[in-house]
Amino acid sequence: MNNTLFSVDVSETDKDREYWATRSWISGEASRKVRAADLLVVPWEDFREGHAAQFPQGTTDFLRSLARLLPEQATTIAVNKELFEEIALHGRQTRWPTIMVTAVMLPLLVNALTELAKKLIDEHPNEQTVQINLIVEGKHGHCIEIDYKGPANDLTKTLTEQAGRCLSRLENKPRHATASKK
Repeated sequence: MNNTLFSVDVSETDKDREYWATRSWISGEASRKVRAADLLVVPWEDFREGHAAQFPQGTTDFLRSLARLLPEQATTIAVNKELFEEIALHGRQTRWPTIMVTAVMLPLLVNALTELAKKLIDEHPNEQTVQINLIVEGKHGHCIEIDYKGPANDLTKTLTEQAGRCLSRLENKPRHATASKK
């Protein structure tokens, strides 16, 4: 049995705001909100067959906590309300939804995630593994995706270091046109 204790994967991605605003499960007013949101919560795509967009169980509670910690920020879920679906996954880890944020907003989000991680450590000392996927939108539309699975107490340091290191590499690189724009 292979049980991953810690992993972080950072990659460049074309899944920018326009990508999420034009998915088949979002339309009209919701699509406009995606383009304007400070924090964008995006679904897991095609996680289970027959379900185009899903979120991990507890996403609703997670979003309430974020709203309490970041009351001034506009948070939007990138799916029409009637298609919002949480799925239960087994395991001894906490799965948070995928979040897209601008590099400018990243420090505020990291502070909020730090508070949530501290609470998790205090409430569940034996279940401290967190899984989150973070898309950070940098200058000139460049986006990186950080896929983190590891100890809650390493989350802040890892997200901050990886975002800073990888976004700085992309700052002077020309942005390629994405195929996701429709």
